[in-house]
Amino acid sequence: MINHEYDFLVLGSGLAGLSTALYASKYGSVALVTKTNIDISSSYFAQGGIAVVLADGDTSESHYNDTLIAGAGLCSKEAVKILVSEGSKRVKELIEMGMEFDKVNGELVFGLEGAHSYNRIIHADGDATGRKVVEFFIAKVKSKKNITIFENTFVFQLNASNNICNGSIGFNYKTNEMLNFTSSFTMLATGGASAIYIRTTNPRSSTGDGISLAYEAGAAIANMEFVQFHPSSLVTETDDTYLISEAVRGEGAYLINSAGERFMLGKHDKAELAPRDFVAYEIYKQWQIPNNKVFLTLSHLNAEKIRKRFSNINKELQRHSLDISTDLIPVSPAAHYMIGGVKCGLWGETNIKGLYAAGEVASTGVHGANRLASNSLLECLVFSQRAVEHSQKNENLTNYKVAGEISFSVNKYKEDKFVEAKNNIQQLMFYHVGIIRNKEELLKGKKVLNEIESKFIFEENEYFSFQLKSILTLARLMINAALKREESRGAQKRLDFPETNDDFLFEIIQQKNCGIKFENINMRDMKIITETEIKLNDVEHLIDLALKEDIGEGDITTENLIAEDKKVTAFMKAKSDGVLSGLFVAEKTFKKLDANIKWNPKFSDGDKIKNGDVIVEFSGSHRAILTGERTALNFLQRMSGVATKTNEFVKAIEGTKSQILDTRKTLPAYRMIDKYSVKMGGGTNHRIGLFDMVMIKDNHIKIAGGITNAVNKIRASVDSKMKIEVETSNMAEVEEAVNCSVDIIMLDNMNNDQMKNAVKFIDARALVEASGNVNLERVKSIAMTGVDFISIGALTHSATALDIGQYILE
Repeated sequence: MINHEYDFLVLGSGLAGLSTALYASKYGSVALVTKTNIDISSSYFAQGGIAVVLADGDTSESHYNDTLIAGAGLCSKEAVKILVSEGSKRVKELIEMGMEFDKVNGELVFGLEGAHSYNRIIHADGDATGRKVVEFFIAKVKSKKNITIFENTFVFQLNASNNICNGSIGFNYKTNEMLNFTSSFTMLATGGASAIYIRTTNPRSSTGDGISLAYEAGAAIANMEFVQFHPSSLVTETDDTYLISEAVRGEGAYLINSAGERFMLGKHDKAELAPRDFVAYEIYKQWQIPNNKVFLTLSHLNAEKIRKRFSNINKELQRHSLDISTDLIPVSPAAHYMIGGVKCGLWGETNIKGLYAAGEVASTGVHGANRLASNSLLECLVFSQRAVEHSQKNENLTNYKVAGEISFSVNKYKEDKFVEAKNNIQQLMFYHVGIIRNKEELLKGKKVLNEIESKFIFEENEYFSFQLKSILTLARLMINAALKREESRGAQKRLDFPETNDDFLFEIIQQKNCGIKFENINMRDMKIITETEIKLNDVEHLIDLALKEDIGEGDITTENLIAEDKKVTAFMKAKSDGVLSGLFVAEKTFKKLDANIKWNPKFSDGDKIKNGDVIVEFSGSHRAILTGERTALNFLQRMSGVATKTNEFVKAIEGTKSQILDTRKTLPAYRMIDKYSVKMGGGTNHRIGLFDMVMIKDNHIKIAGGITNAVNKIRASVDSKMKIEVETSNMAEVEEAVNCSVDIIMLDNMNNDQMKNAVKFIDARALVEASGNVNLERVKSIAMTGVDFISIGALTHSATALDIGQYILE
């Protein structure tokens, strides 16, 4: 085995890999490893352009909104904001480096594609943008002396242990050499998996190796049910596919059926330029009509302009005796883009330290349930650079040692059986896990996968055996996710669940040995764990109980001294500084006794009040105002006291990213209004009770026999959309919780140094809560450790009531 050590290891030579390598070369040595030649990638064959906000009149907000709409509710809003804002900067830098995009009279030409509300697509050499951009980057990469390119090198293992990646092991099948790459930064830029479908626009090398590598290493894999089918792939007699760029429809091409009808009219307000999932589905429906076919036609457009604009597409069409400007071009959908992939954060980081992902192999949250046209090349540029920047904050992790000599072989006698098995998988994926799905077909596909696997004789560390295992893993990940998503959304269309169901506004996450879980798409950006919204009827019963406790059979004194019809005006005044909470409860209390009370508040809940401030004036029955005084003040003083105490802690940690979090240590029966008051004070709500979130504490862990067992048992028996938090008291428990991809990790009674180390290890792969031994003197130092939340039972457990008085105007 030949050992190599580099500062940066990049796996894949598409745009994401090339841009990572080029940017990383500013900071150290780079190994760029690809399983074929450096110029073979989906990026290279991309005909579409780059969607970017550079045109006059276009806005980042418009691009942002278009992306969210196409993503069908599953985009990470924060990731999309980053894409559209930083994307413009990356493209401008690219142009400054010398990359030439198409221009007319010295000005960039902007094209229109499906689901875009503005002409913002830039191209190079018409329909050869991918090739031109990749060639530009290859030239730049080859010019860097500190970048070493390893072609024809098949990576079959990531060097990952203890949730840290230190590189990979590959096999060069030209030289038969084993290569061990050691690096504290490993970028997965290996592309997508659409070539596991029989009809695909991707090169046949796009078999999702990076996703299966990451899965085997313990990385979280997200959204594998979403495979985008490009609507317009050329139909040929040999069943070979060739992409007819969406830009063709952007220039005005029509989709028609055998009867010459533009069937997209009336189906969507953008007609042929509707989102890709929508167009692909409508074409699929046309194909279900006997003897019906679908064609693209450009015969109504300027022939000379079209032939020049799409010269490369026209050359390919001429090979099939077709002319782009005059003939009907037979098309059908083909697997085009893997929307799901290795789950990563806003910096391209995965749940494995030192392992990053960018490009089609990654699931950044940008694309949601359906990728907006021409966002993919932009995503490569943006997140590859962010990953390198993020890595500069990390410590050197190159301490992995390969255990013994590892062998790898290519058994040519297995090739025919492998090709047969692969073809069968490609067929079943297209027909059972294609544009249209249902439970019966998905389960049938799963059964066929098992049959294919059982017939193949696998060898350890053998090329064809490894490739087939990888493809089987990917197919199962896709089927499992498609089965779990019982709705139609974006690129997933299910006949048995034809409607979009907002109960499924989540990502489906799969991780080896940790099962399947659901996660809100914006969990990575989330600032609030649980929203607690109090409505008046939520405290009706509490007010009734409080009044009954105080009044009983009647207010003896008031009823004997005050005339029933007497009216007065009263006011409440703060007698100390604080934060107001509970004004609506006080109002409701009085209106229980006199429905006609006139209520005129001077402040709102959450406002800061000072000693002497009149909070509210009100008028009505004298009896009601006197009888309800104590109960109303009890609520108002208690709730304002909680809000005030919370605000003291909030102010103490200003300038940090941490938030103050409440607990279940509330006054019995007062939980909802206590938690409401925490929010009024600027804090954040945790779970309401034992029913709405999983909290695995030390006693639960002991009973289950460890964190992993506890998490797996919970996931097997509860709603998988429910968030899971684990209480930890040491680093071993923290590491185990991270490996299980729990949502929140509580650091219980740790000192500041321990918390700082834990936060560094967790590295945003879960939200972090600090708990125990928190007071005003220490809270700022806890926040400085980088935790997301600091939970404080004292907020509600021992809050001092805020002094507020009630007075009658004479």
